[in-house]
Amino acid sequence: MKSIVLIAILLLAASNARTQTQEPTYEQSRKWIVAKLNEAGYTHHEWTTLGTGGEGLRPAYATASLDQISMDECNLRYSEILFDSSTEMTFTSSNTIPLAKVSDVTVKHWVIAKSKFNEEWDEWRITIVAPITQKLVEEKRGVVGQELKNTTPDKTEITFGKSPATDEDSVNRLQKALKHAAALCKDKQKNTDKEPF
Repeated sequence: MKSIVLIAILLLAASNARTQTQEPTYEQSRKWIVAKLNEAGYTHHEWTTLGTGGEGLRPAYATASLDQISMDECNLRYSEILFDSSTEMTFTSSNTIPLAKVSDVTVKHWVIAKSKFNEEWDEWRITIVAPITQKLVEEKRGVVGQELKNTTPDKTEITFGKSPATDEDSVNRLQKALKHAAALCKDKQKNTDKEPF
């Protein structure tokens, strides 16, 4: 009787160990990635001669943020909104990334030294390599938007530059999460593409 109880305890412990080491599901990955992408973006402080008649420099800035982020049915979708105060232009790129076709996800640290034209930029960028569908729109403040073009770039970058203390950790964890989600989507596609008989 003692051996049966001991075997049952060992089986229960093995089952718990497997549960604890189980990889995140697609749904868990989706929720985490969408929440983390809400932290992406940056503000660049710079000086420009635009609008000064060439007499000197005036302060300007450019901001970028992500909006309309979703990751349903193995497609990562988001809009990146870039505003340039020197031209009063807003550029919006709407992106769709098929996760099953992601071939690489890389991280790089990007620094531009302070100069008379800009403050220092210290950012972390994540590059996703995949066949991306992208729609670009530009708007000048007070003018109805104008669609520029639909493109299909083979990669895109997402920049984290709002929180220097956590940006590096954010992009490294995001890289791991995106690779994991892409692997899950590739497995799902393989199983879907299989002949039933």
